[in-house]
Amino acid sequence: MEELLKERKQLYTNINITIQKHQEAIVTIEQNIEQLNNTIYKSCEHKWVHDRQCAYDRMETYCTQCFLYLKKK
Repeated sequence: MEELLKERKQLYTNINITIQKHQEAIVTIEQNIEQLNNTIYKSCEHKWVHDRQCAYDRMETYCTQCFLYLKKK
């Protein structure tokens, strides 16, 4: 029984370590995407259009070239 409890504890530890590594990788990827989006936004010759998901949503403005939304000032 003691061996099984140790094994279970080790598995939970391994799971938590793996989750932490994946979360760090996700944060890094999200930061890279944000940097790319900023670079694309700065270099694009925007063609803005207005869009509304449904009649009750607020109007959004996005570019038909880069598909990024207009940044709020």
